[in-house]
Amino acid sequence: MSQSSFEKQIAATEQRYADHSSNRSQNEANLKVGGDWRQVETPKRVMKRLIDLELQELASKLIATEMVTQPIQSAVKQGEEVSLLERIIEEDDLVSSRFLPIGTAVARSVGRITLRQQGRTIGYGTGFLVSPELLLTNHHVLETADIAADSFVEFDFYERQDGTTRPTIIHRFRPRQFFLNDQRLDYAFVAVAPQSDEGLPLSDRGFIPLIAESGKVLIGEPVNVIQHPAGEPQQIAIRNNNITDVIDDFLHYAADTERGASGSPVCNMQWVLAALHHSGVPQRNLQGQILMIDGQVFDGRPENAERIAWKANEGVRISSIVQDVRSKLSADPNRHRIDIFETVIQNRPGTVPRPTVETPVTLTIPAITERSTSLQNYSDEQLDRLNPEEIAQMMSELDANTLEFSLETTSTEPILVAEGDSWFDYAPAGLDIIACLKHFFNYKIYNVSKAGDTLDNMAWGTTFDQRRWQRDRSPLEETLAAIEKHRPPVVLLSGGGNDIAGDELLSFLNHKISGLPPLRSDYTRFMLKDYFLQIFRFISNEIWKKDANIHIVVHGYGYPIPDGRAVIRLLGFSFVGPWLRPALVAKGYEQRTEQQQIMRDLIDDFNSMLEQFAATDSRLHYVDLRSLISDSDWQNELHLKNSGYRRVAGAFNQVIRPLIPS
Repeated sequence: MSQSSFEKQIAATEQRYADHSSNRSQNEANLKVGGDWRQVETPKRVMKRLIDLELQELASKLIATEMVTQPIQSAVKQGEEVSLLERIIEEDDLVSSRFLPIGTAVARSVGRITLRQQGRTIGYGTGFLVSPELLLTNHHVLETADIAADSFVEFDFYERQDGTTRPTIIHRFRPRQFFLNDQRLDYAFVAVAPQSDEGLPLSDRGFIPLIAESGKVLIGEPVNVIQHPAGEPQQIAIRNNNITDVIDDFLHYAADTERGASGSPVCNMQWVLAALHHSGVPQRNLQGQILMIDGQVFDGRPENAERIAWKANEGVRISSIVQDVRSKLSADPNRHRIDIFETVIQNRPGTVPRPTVETPVTLTIPAITERSTSLQNYSDEQLDRLNPEEIAQMMSELDANTLEFSLETTSTEPILVAEGDSWFDYAPAGLDIIACLKHFFNYKIYNVSKAGDTLDNMAWGTTFDQRRWQRDRSPLEETLAAIEKHRPPVVLLSGGGNDIAGDELLSFLNHKISGLPPLRSDYTRFMLKDYFLQIFRFISNEIWKKDANIHIVVHGYGYPIPDGRAVIRLLGFSFVGPWLRPALVAKGYEQRTEQQQIMRDLIDDFNSMLEQFAATDSRLHYVDLRSLISDSDWQNELHLKNSGYRRVAGAFNQVIRPLIPS
């Protein structure tokens, strides 16, 4: 690692730490009873964390009451009350008997990197496996592919009961196969030889999955760091670091009592990877010089960098690293490099490391409860009365039953892939088509959908990252990676609703006072018959490039009721909507009958486009929902009640089932 690169990282970290000093004191106050946790964390991240920790009852109360500052009964101190975030932190105190075995399994994938150049050792770092062939460490550890080619990683370098540290296992790096790093986010990925110098397979070591989603740890929660400080035998700092701030691409956590190690994994209390440790805020003397743990002034030599005395640590968020790598690889002509990285990504929260032979871990999948199993026999009225707690429990069980995606296990059952909008991704507001297909019809589905997504963004990516000044990667790329991995016989597509709702709807309408027909015929024809149709063709052709035998199922929408109803408010914030009535009223259409007729005409045109599209190829299948969905099925302007989605899933099942080989 070069001195200049290391010092630049320290300077940038110190600047971020200084800029957010007021944030830390505010965070500390808002973490306590009476504070407003929304000033510390976002509702979405809090909800995800509650579900990850299986606190569905608490999550449902938040949805139902929108409580923010009300105290909550402590889980560990009888008769005492705590704040919401303090209650979540308490859950980290209640570690299960799996904590140490899983931690041991994770530690097997962490190794000491020995840096060599021109035949001599120039320093050490820490790195860890994120797949059976890729290792992650810092840019300032592996600055170039040439350095990586001469260096190696050493596993099982820890002190045994008898005081020895041998035998260890050495694997060489293969940067020609894969090498990618970034100085700003201070990460480096490098391929590792599949066999060690001793002839042992790398695949037996296990790995720590990368999870693309954010929300794996909240401010105030403790984290664990597995490290090789100063090249010494492996050490694990357990619970000595609490998250003090989340700043864009970085996490700050309180200094631990051990010396940090560049390239170490930073995990939450469930051993899910949250960040890549890379730098910190050093202690300085009155002259502003950096101090080492023995009180001496840091001499600037890279080999002494790990002996710096830190007062705060900084890690790079894994979600930011994944996003940055995808952005870089999206323009890479070498498709193999993209495929290597995409096989690493786990998109589901709650992923646990794959157990290894040496330290077996039994993973118990929660059984479906008697109450949720009886949903099969629920009437429409009973299904629509499900409270948020029951919906959250059901979604948690569905995630548990598809845990094999995360654990990379094999299955004889086919796995479908889905990409779409909120009709495929509506939780926690209610059930959706994918949830109903899983629960009521027992399908296994890898879901790439995102509420609010548009056809434009699904196919090509239209969101702009302000921080990186780049267009974000399209969801289709993740869909194609999932297709290559799971080889589904059927792919489900849902899209177009958000392209003709909200502000987009205004573009389809003439103003009533103009005297022209309500729908702009030329614009509507172009958008539906040309542009939308081209998007569906593009997505289908890209799917068939992966596998020409895949069947693709698309669906239209029913006739919505433009009455101004939106999704329920969650955690004190309006979720979304309404989407139809505001645009119609803005263009002068205030009568319910004319509003409904406009939407019927637009929905008919949309369905006509899909019907025309599906008629072009026998591998395309169109589900017409207009006669199936009645006015009473609508929960709000764009979404159905739970019972409505169950019926729609039944229509999907009739199309999908014959397409799956027996």
